[in-house]
This record gives sequence, structure tokens and C-alpha cells, in this order.
Amino acid sequence: MATSSVQTVGERTTHTVSSRIAATLAAHVEPARHTSRRAIPTAEKILLADPVTLLTSEHRPLGNHSGFGLSAFYVSLVLTLGAYLGAGVVSSSVDFALGYQSAERGRRWSSKLPVPITRTQTLVAKTAMSAVLSPVTATATLLTCKFTLHMDTPHFGLLWIYSVCASIAVGVTAQTIISLVGGLGSLVGMLFFVALAVPSSGGSFPLQTVPSPYRWLAGFEPMRQIDDGVRAILYFDARGDAGLTRGWIMIALGCFVGLALGLIVAWIRDHGGHQRLTSHQITAAHAHFRSTVSLAAPAGSTQHESGGRPAPRTAAPDRRNATEPPPPSQAAPRVFGRVRNSYGDVVSLAAITLLSLNGSQLGRIGTQSDGSYEIDSPASGPCLLLATADDHQPHAAIVQIGDRSRCHDVVLSGPSGTVPV
Repeated sequence: MATSSVQTVGERTTHTVSSRIAATLAAHVEPARHTSRRAIPTAEKILLADPVTLLTSEHRPLGNHSGFGLSAFYVSLVLTLGAYLGAGVVSSSVDFALGYQSAERGRRWSSKLPVPITRTQTLVAKTAMSAVLSPVTATATLLTCKFTLHMDTPHFGLLWIYSVCASIAVGVTAQTIISLVGGLGSLVGMLFFVALAVPSSGGSFPLQTVPSPYRWLAGFEPMRQIDDGVRAILYFDARGDAGLTRGWIMIALGCFVGLALGLIVAWIRDHGGHQRLTSHQITAAHAHFRSTVSLAAPAGSTQHESGGRPAPRTAAPDRRNATEPPPPSQAAPRVFGRVRNSYGDVVSLAAITLLSLNGSQLGRIGTQSDGSYEIDSPASGPCLLLATADDHQPHAAIVQIGDRSRCHDVVLSGPSGTVPV
């Protein structure tokens, strides 16, 4: 593009200069011809009509598979996009795994219980995963260029190392942006890494031909720094003064500044009372996911027969290997048991609902982490017990409740679908 622009300007300038020189020569040659009475040869007339000719030659010829000098720009663009999109996937996956973001796959919506974790720990985890993912995206990009597109790739080893480091820097910066602005991180990242980066990179248009704001952005935009290094490796024999040294310095500086800024802001928010979720919110979220309602007595406490004061809390018995959970000690009749799937594994976070035969709800509770449950029965007689859980078919059974507590284990089959009647 730069060569084409210079050649266009040169041709226009040459044509103007040649026309003026031809007019000056004609003014001197014509009187001399009349004086000598000699005809001017045709070749001299052609030379006098266009005395200046512009000849162009390639200073540093490119290979046949260099995309007319645009291969460095496209490699830089793909590396930047791959690292940015990878950072977005990592951020969403980590937030979902920690319970701070839901996921929707097709018609299924799912979410997890939130984990008590600080913003600083979350940012460190995301940054580390982005750094691990960067060599994968950079390697896939360069292998595709070399073996699928047959692009000229001199100094392939150095190009791979530079691409991996550039991808890590972009991934770290993207995680910092997402951490700083939250939900708007994808939009801000798209503007910073793509919309403003392409015209300010100098890869497709010379910076001298773009507006001054883009020339200002070129001083720190990541894609410009990446393109300088890739172009030096591909076209200028990996020379440092061709842009490679500047590329290394700006990559290291951008990675350090991005990581430091993200950690400082995350630390300030963690110690300034701006946690992602407080302990009360996490407790409420756990209660919501277990679908609990107010119970007759708090879990882990019993009443003395004489004093009426709550007994001290004792450690819960280990019932992982028990075939049947022990009956509760309360005098009121209860339904208790354990919920398992068809493979014999316990199902946590299942919802247990006790209904009367006329359809009124008698109680509702969520299973514990070991799949056990205990639910009060305010009345004796036959009741309908309904058990539901994500990715499993509902279970319904008639339970006869008498004066004593009754054990009823539940086996849920999956996946969810129609319930046989």
C-alpha cells in the first residue's frame, strides 16, 4: 500500500515536471531549428515531448506467498483476536465454575452454588488459564498459516516464541479489562483490541495516511506493537531496528502494566468492602439452590425435655457409607432418607416436597451434600412425596406416615423428560 501511494505521487509529479521541461526545451529548440533549417528526427521529438521517465524497482522483494506484504497484518490480527476471544471464554468458564454466572446450553439453563473467593484470587486464576491457553491459540494460528495456507514463514521458531508472548500479553490485558468494567468488558475489549486496533496498526494502511487520532493510538495499541515485530521477522530478517526490539519492549510493558493494574484494583475492591458476594449473600444463594423453606427447628439443634433450651450443636454423623440414614431424634414424625441416581451415586441439591393427597404442600426441603434429607410431617396418614433434581426425572411416591418417623430412599433416573404415570 505504501509503495502504491508513493508510486502514484511520483507518477503525477514526474508528469508535471516532464511537461514543464518539455515546454522549456521546445522554446529553445524551435528557433534553433529554423536557423539551421534541419528537421528534428522522430526519436528526438519523442524524447523532447517526454524528457523525464520514472523507473521503479523493489528495494526488498517479498516472497511469492507473503500476501503482497499483508501476511504480517493478518497474522497479527488473528493472534490478537484469538487471545482476546480465548480470554473471554476463560473468564465466562471460571465465573460459571465459581457460581457467579449462569450458563445456557440450548434449552437447558444451569447454575452452580457460589464459592467464597476474592476478586484477586479470581483474577489470578483467569490470568493463569489465559497464559496456558495462549500457546495453544498461537500454535494453531502459525501451523495453519505454514502448512495450510503455505505462507512464507522465515525464522519460524522466533516467530512462534514472539506470537506466544504477544498472545499472553493480550490475554492478560483482556482479563484486566473484564475485571475492571465487569459485564461491559466484552464491548470495551472489542473496541480496544479490534475496532480501534485495525486502523491504528499500520498493517494495512501507512500511519501517515490515517487521521491523527489513530496515529496517537498507535503508540500503545497492542496490535500495532505485535504487527511491528511480526513484520520484522517475516520481511526484514528479524532485525531489531526494523521493529522487533520495539515489539518485545511494548509486549513486556503491556503485560506488566495490565497485570499490575488489575491486581491493584482487585485488591482495593477486596479490602474496601466491595466483594463480589458477601458471606450473607452466599448463604442465601445456598439456601435458594437447596429450595429450603422455614423448618420447625433449626438444623443441628434439639430441645431438652425439661429445660426447653437448645442443646449444644454436635458434629453430624458420617453417613456416606451407611445404607440407611439414622432416624431423627425428634418426637414429631418425619420422613427421612437419601436420594441417589440409577448408578447408586448420591444426588445433592435435590428438592423434596411433601404434599397431601388433596394437593396442599406440607413441607419442602433440599438434600444435603451426602444426598440425605429430613422433612417434618405435620399430619399422619398417606402423603405424596415428590423429589426433583436437575438432569433427572421427577420421582413421586405415596408414603404412609404414622406415629413414628418413616424412612424412604429415592432413586432418580435421568435425563429429565416425561414422567410416567
